[in-house]
Amino acid sequence: MIRILALLCGFSFCCGAAKAQPVTPFPDRVRALLDSEWTELSITSALCTDTVQVYATAVRLKRETPKSPVYYSLPLGQAAPEKAAVSEKELQMLYTDVLAAAKAAFAHQYPVEILNSLPPEKAKEMIRSGAVKVGPNDVEMLSIRGRTAAGEVLLIEYGPFAPLDTTMQTLFHTKLLEVKPSEHKSILGLDPYAEE
Repeated sequence: MIRILALLCGFSFCCGAAKAQPVTPFPDRVRALLDSEWTELSITSALCTDTVQVYATAVRLKRETPKSPVYYSLPLGQAAPEKAAVSEKELQMLYTDVLAAAKAAFAHQYPVEILNSLPPEKAKEMIRSGAVKVGPNDVEMLSIRGRTAAGEVLLIEYGPFAPLDTTMQTLFHTKLLEVKPSEHKSILGLDPYAEE
């Protein structure tokens, strides 16, 4: 029955009887969330390896009202200073790199493609410095959860986010830590290894 409905829906779409709703590109959805009057924002950048291990950097931002000061906490068992405030300059720096990560993910430009586009010496330097991580089937995942007046939003995409990792570690003194399989969904928003 479901297969028949799918065929009928496909047929009506092909014939022009039904119009597909345009999908807003991932970077635009991320920008809309960052620009919204959010009160909570969780940002996670995670390296998902082909050996079913996940290493993540994460931060949670919170403010009582959209105009209140922003404070942060670290949700991976790391302690943040009590009432750790985030300046407007730090917030804008974070936003810039989150948007860059969202664009890289949307373009599906993986580390090997980035390295292949660079002069050999620059590529070697980026590997040595850890700025670009390369694994046989490793991918990085960007997960952003926000609480706004309109409700909760969850945005997830895959791609290379090394600059975002570095920004988060610098701004919030957070570290790249292994996430246990039992915590994948709560930390990342979904289990990246679950069968669809």
